[in-house]
Amino acid sequence: MLCIVLQAYETSLSFVFYTFTLDYVEETFQTYLKASMGDLRDAAQRLKEKSPAPMNEMLQKEPRDEALRKREERSKMIVRDVPPTTPGKNSSNSI
Repeated sequence: MLCIVLQAYETSLSFVFYTFTLDYVEETFQTYLKASMGDLRDAAQRLKEKSPAPMNEMLQKEPRDEALRKREERSKMIVRDVPPTTPGKNSSNSI
C-alpha cells in the first residue's frame, strides 16, 4: 500500500510517500492457526494476570445503609452565610 502524507513546514508544503504492508496480520493469523487450544488458554490466562483490574473494581464501596446515613447527616447541616471577600482590602496585608 502507498500512503501519501502532506507535511507542512514553516515556508513550504511537501509530499512524503510511505509504503506499508499488513504482513503482521497474516503472521498473527498463522500463529493463531498453529497454536493449540491449551496454548491459547494459557496465553489468555497470562494476559489476564498481567492486566490491571478496572478502576471501578479497585474502589472500596461502602454499604448502602452507611451511605444513606451519611447523606442524611449532610443534609441536616446548616450552611452559614459567609460574606464574600475582596482581595487587597484586608487590613492584615497593608504595608
